[in-house]
Amino acid sequence: MELYFDAQRISDPSTTCKGKIKIHELNQDDDELCIEITQEKQDPFVSDVKKIINNQMAEHALKVF
Repeated sequence: MELYFDAQRISDPSTTCKGKIKIHELNQDDDELCIEITQEKQDPFVSDVKKIINNQMAEHALKVF
């Protein structure tokens, strides 16, 4: 599965990032997902977005699927 995202800092709308999330395997019997996140640039905001995705994506994906 591939998902594309656009993120924007609420306090500074000019701070943005875009990227792609790949979930390589989705198994209902396994609570761990193999998530790969790629983005167009590297900066502190992008690192924050990546941390949020890593921390919350697995839980939400497992609920949906």
